[in-house]
Amino acid sequence: MRTTTSNHFIIIAIAAAMASSVLQGCKVQIPLYEYDAECISLGSSDGLQVISISGMGNNEDECRENAQKNAVHAFIFKGIKVSQNGMFNPCARERMTREPMSEHQSFWDEFFGPSGSYGDYITQKMNPPYKRIRNAEDKSLTLFFEYHVDIRTLRQDLEREGVIPSANILN
Repeated sequence: MRTTTSNHFIIIAIAAAMASSVLQGCKVQIPLYEYDAECISLGSSDGLQVISISGMGNNEDECRENAQKNAVHAFIFKGIKVSQNGMFNPCARERMTREPMSEHQSFWDEFFGPSGSYGDYITQKMNPPYKRIRNAEDKSLTLFFEYHVDIRTLRQDLEREGVIPSANILN
């Protein structure tokens, strides 16, 4: 049987598709905004708050990026719990908005995107993780970091953009 160029093309295309699906199977799809957040301290009077936050990923860089997004996301959309481990938390914070992300989806997509400004509000970005958990099933990684988040400037900038209500207005 003589093969034609089109048969070669079909065989190559099938092989490429199979290789692509195998390679994609090696990388775990990481859910966004699933994290543990805990306030460590109020920081100083300049609006910095120290937070312990987790980030999931396939490697340390991805975990770090997701933890930074999660740290900012926690203050905007979830807040910090009043009680942790049964103890009163003096640095508890209400979330900055009750509106879902979908209310200003295009803004949040850009804000939390690859070149987004979420990282502008975090200092100590290169702190090493203090805890590591490897998921035995899918081999994903969860790392825990401590970051300083400038919540005063974050709030001011988001109010100016009109995506959260003013702190002077009750949520």
